[in-house]
Amino acid sequence: MGKALGMDDAGNPADTAVEQQTVIGAGGLPIAVYERNRGAAQTVLLVHGYPDNHSVWDPVAEILAERFHVVTYDVRGAGASGVPDGTRGYRLDRLTDDVAAVIAATLPDDRRVHLVGHDWGSVQGWHFVGDARVAARIASFTSMSGPQLDAVGDFLRRRGTAPPSVATAAYQAAKSWYVGMFQLPALAPAFWRSPLGRRAWPRVLEQVEGVPAERLPDADALTRTQADGANGVGLYRANVPAAMRSPRPPHTSVPVQLVVAEKDRYVSPAMALCVAPLADELVVVRVDGGHWLPLTRPERVAELITEHIDRLDRS
Repeated sequence: MGKALGMDDAGNPADTAVEQQTVIGAGGLPIAVYERNRGAAQTVLLVHGYPDNHSVWDPVAEILAERFHVVTYDVRGAGASGVPDGTRGYRLDRLTDDVAAVIAATLPDDRRVHLVGHDWGSVQGWHFVGDARVAARIASFTSMSGPQLDAVGDFLRRRGTAPPSVATAAYQAAKSWYVGMFQLPALAPAFWRSPLGRRAWPRVLEQVEGVPAERLPDADALTRTQADGANGVGLYRANVPAAMRSPRPPHTSVPVQLVVAEKDRYVSPAMALCVAPLADELVVVRVDGGHWLPLTRPERVAELITEHIDRLDRS
């Protein structure tokens, strides 16, 4: 990997070369971890969603690493990380054990990370900041396109302090059609592994989401995405049904920045905002963009993360 020069918080030239290690997660599963600029004073931990792996963060990580220590990792079942046996291996408590291992390995002292999540990475992030086992290691949380699952359950049931209208809830339910499909044991994995899935995914990213051609997956990355998509269906099957049946939204004292993508085809602004009651301290930023902001607007995403950290440093 090449190097890019910026200045870290200590005023030293930043080394943005990528260093990789393997961390042992829940149940002994290997988790592939990637670091940039280890010498920086502050750490940003970027957690990817579905059907991505850590590389979806590369355009953002390269910018942030000019100042921060940046950590990304392949969530279990994705990228170079191990694949759990069975659906239960994708439960949020297992994912929490994984991130605890990643934080301990990349930041072995008592310093805290600034957590950023996109899509299922954000869904996980809401669980992390509500879990005492890891919340103490998190200085802030930036959430994008991935609301807390129990809050979604309340939203779709039209419960809570500000329940949505019937039309709003129905509109979001229609946007989430794929979640029901993913509960079927074989259909989604078969689609991802098929020639149709291989042809369709780059077209969706380019023609629907507006991802620039230079950030579309090449042949090797597309093969990896097919496997990630087939495996990652377990995230939905392990965690969504219980949250929809009996939602119990948690609460967090971690300062949260909620980035609302106004043109997100999967998470409506109304559902994105359903997490507002969960945080003691919440900043909402609306962005003109779709679901894959890390690929379509990486400069703006990096800017928002930096602004959130600076805001907290000043307080």
